[in-house]
Amino acid sequence: MSGQHAIPQGKFAGPNAVNFLFGRNLVPYVQPRYNTCLDLGPEDALATVGWERRLQTIGPDAKARKTEILTRWIQPPADREEALALAWPPLDRRPGIPGSGGWGPTP
Repeated sequence: MSGQHAIPQGKFAGPNAVNFLFGRNLVPYVQPRYNTCLDLGPEDALATVGWERRLQTIGPDAKARKTEILTRWIQPPADREEALALAWPPLDRRPGIPGSGGWGPTP
């Protein structure tokens, strides 16, 4: 798998670690969509869709998409509250979870 799975997997792994420690149900990870965007140099890239990697676009349009991915999509918000608001499964302040600073998975 590629790096595109890291953020979605992390949104499951963290809460699942807490759920496991406290005997709660785990949330199964699924990756329903699979898209790739490969950088091909200063002005070129190609984008594919699906697990079969069907070519979607190539050239400057794909490069613009790759640039957006690298500069906007995979950059987490600097503000902690904003980052937590974007988390899934949803997180709320839950006292009593050691090391969580009061944050824990929503039941």
